[in-house]
Amino acid sequence: MELFRINSLIFLQLLLLSFCLVFEFFSINCNALGQCLLIESSMLLQLKRGFTSGDLDTWNLSTNCCIWEGVTCDETSGRVIGLNLRAQSIGGMIDPSLFNLTSLRTLDFSFNQFHGISIPNYGWDRLANLSSLKLSDAGFVGKIPVGIFRMMKLTFLDLSSFDDEFGGLSLTSKPIFLRNMSSLRDLYLDHVDLSSYHNEWCGALSNFTPALEVLRMSYCSLSRATCSSLSMLPHLYSVDITGNNLDSNLFYSFVNLTSLSSLFAPENQLKECFNNFKSMMIDEIDIVQDITVLTLNREYYLGFLTIMNKGQQMTISKSWKIIMSIDFSNNLFEGEIPITIGQLTSLQVLNISHNYLTGTIIPQLGNLKQLESLDLSMNSLSGKIPQELASLCFLEYLNLSYNKLVGNIPVGGQFSTFTNTSFEGNNGLCLLPCNKSVPRLKNNTTSLDLGNRAPKNRSYMIILGILFGVGFGGSMAIVVVFDVMCCDRSRRRGIRRPIDG
Repeated sequence: MELFRINSLIFLQLLLLSFCLVFEFFSINCNALGQCLLIESSMLLQLKRGFTSGDLDTWNLSTNCCIWEGVTCDETSGRVIGLNLRAQSIGGMIDPSLFNLTSLRTLDFSFNQFHGISIPNYGWDRLANLSSLKLSDAGFVGKIPVGIFRMMKLTFLDLSSFDDEFGGLSLTSKPIFLRNMSSLRDLYLDHVDLSSYHNEWCGALSNFTPALEVLRMSYCSLSRATCSSLSMLPHLYSVDITGNNLDSNLFYSFVNLTSLSSLFAPENQLKECFNNFKSMMIDEIDIVQDITVLTLNREYYLGFLTIMNKGQQMTISKSWKIIMSIDFSNNLFEGEIPITIGQLTSLQVLNISHNYLTGTIIPQLGNLKQLESLDLSMNSLSGKIPQELASLCFLEYLNLSYNKLVGNIPVGGQFSTFTNTSFEGNNGLCLLPCNKSVPRLKNNTTSLDLGNRAPKNRSYMIILGILFGVGFGGSMAIVVVFDVMCCDRSRRRGIRRPIDG
């Protein structure tokens, strides 16, 4: 009898242990993911109901909203702190329930289909914790609400508008509202109509955004605006003021911007504005020597690509070794990539996409050890991808799509991080193992697959944990019961033997 009690106790202990293992498994997973608040799940679903399109199948009350696609939660409180719905083909309207997610730190609705819809006028001041807001190229039209500029923690703001069909975005109020933006570091207003107070914008930026580092205001209707005050921004290192018909006075002031490393300024009144500086002469354009980014896309044509352009053949100067970024995209270049590009050892960004280049990708590009971004897409380049590119340790972005490349994709280095979108449109290019051509992919396929895969993997692990716990507990129960039965039989036989004797 005593043995039976001991075995029963062991059985109960093992059963309790198995349930503890299952509970611990769930606890670890829940802590890692964060447990979404029910009220915020409801707010997100209300937001979803305002959308007329888009693929948000993971958004339902049967699962923790912290594993919903595009949702990020705080691991401690479970509150929603990030909402990334970039390029989800979302249309419709933005429901006011969005502004009840008061813990949001990042919000991204960019590259969606809110065509003809206005940005909500009210509620932005409730998102007091927001540090990053991206609404670019989402189809929004009309006036930009000034409430957006009352979020004092914003460091990144992108309101770029490229939807000419529906009129785009505009700012029609005096830019005095920028006084709350002292933390702003990155401001993107490309194609936003600033004509109403175009003479006051640059002054407001210099007075109210002292931390500004990146400023993009291309095609903002700033014609003849006085923007020399931008030289008072001590941290400004990247400026794009393309297509504003600004005069030379602005560019004279840029000599005082000691942090400036990139300047994009096509389609402005630049004639003779750099003549007083020690410069690098390129065709009829002078470039300040301290500026390390050169962008001539769409408007200017530059040589030594062994090409004839505008009836002239041009060559790259040796002084180009200081250049850190080159963008020659969307030009009419023909011919082969010159070997001398491999001598630009400071180069970090090279974009010569959307041209008519032929020949091979030169292995000398492997000498550009500082290169972080390489875009050779939409040309007619042929041959194999040189293995030397795999030695570029800092390469984060690669686009070789829509050429005539063949063979295998190089192995090793950063190439293990690139998806098929970097190579699509090359019918002769093979994956490893080389069993099929690289397919034409839809945009964002990879990112969506990765987003959908995470919830499936978590579900799989949870099911596996349940099966392990139940299986372990059940197996031990069978062993203990069998042991008890055997011991009980032995005990009975031991009792009977003296009687029979």
